[in-house]
Amino acid sequence: MKVRPLGLTDFMSNGTQIGEWMDGIVKHSHGEFTTDELKQVIERGSHHAWAWCEDGGAVVGMFVTTVVSYSGDKCLSIIGAAGSVQDAWDEASDILMGMAKHMECVTAEIRGREGFAKRFKNSGWELKYVTLSKAV
Repeated sequence: MKVRPLGLTDFMSNGTQIGEWMDGIVKHSHGEFTTDELKQVIERGSHHAWAWCEDGGAVVGMFVTTVVSYSGDKCLSIIGAAGSVQDAWDEASDILMGMAKHMECVTAEIRGREGFAKRFKNSGWELKYVTLSKAV
């Protein structure tokens, strides 16, 4: 598995699939952002869209990252992922850790559904907190 930035050619050739993946990321954000808002932050450069690619180059999924600061320490925050990564979670974890080191982050976090905790547990990731929400 390889990772590379999603580019214009990806949207030209896989636009429908990428749109569905982005809609899926938004669906599981619990209203934190809309698809248009997600596209805007990617276009502005505060967030980055990445392609999961098979060794042959086919795009099989995507994820979105941003770098946040907690008490001055940089953290790579994976705010959503979608696609068919399937059993490559250990390899995905290694790639994400490499990205975090390259960006001089001291931690990385994955924000997503509970299933991510199960999938990444074998790679040394641990569940740190639970977010509760209630409409006012």
